[in-house]
Amino acid sequence: MENNFTVDINNNSNKEDKKSIIFFVISLVFFILILGVYVFFFLQRSNTPKTVEFIEEPRPDTEFFALNPETEEVVKTEEDPVDQVITDLDFNDGFRPLGLVLKGYFDSIDLDQNILKFKNQLLKSKTLQLIDFNTTKISDFYCWPTELPSSNGPIDIKTVDMGLSSKDAIIYNPEEEVHNLSEINEYATDKTFVFMQLEDEYDIAQTNYIKKLILVGCLAE
Repeated sequence: MENNFTVDINNNSNKEDKKSIIFFVISLVFFILILGVYVFFFLQRSNTPKTVEFIEEPRPDTEFFALNPETEEVVKTEEDPVDQVITDLDFNDGFRPLGLVLKGYFDSIDLDQNILKFKNQLLKSKTLQLIDFNTTKISDFYCWPTELPSSNGPIDIKTVDMGLSSKDAIIYNPEEEVHNLSEINEYATDKTFVFMQLEDEYDIAQTNYIKKLILVGCLAE
């Protein structure tokens, strides 16, 4: 007797294909769900307001000086600058930072390193604060007279606060004389009063470039 045994190959193949498709679809749905959850929490985290902590720039180490009115000598002072002197580098308590035009006394200059040290007259104190400036952008300095004419008689130029109509303006005196910066040590001493115009307002964290440097009282006789 002959036994007939037939295997339905096509039917078995279709079943395997269906299983594969179902597994693929389930895996795809699961992946999409996982991705959706991740994207949701990522966007939630991105939209959450962040607290920004303001870190105040530390005041750089500096020296302080005072003018002796009798001898007109600038001498170092040992007073506590934190407790007794409000400096122009203190950005808190409502005091503005240094402006574009400063005044004070010459200290020293390093022509090789392009660094000028200047004793700045503080806004809220008679104390002078030693600060460094960069001379890279200037090749000359200017000499001004010690007095300015006015309808009420001459004015001591040291008492004048220089202002600018705009950042592009440059302080000017019709009597000024120009000299090469390399000659500055022939004219300047620690008693020389200085006006200094900066490229930008003084910033502790940046290099501060001089735009115009003026020595008072060095005009040729």
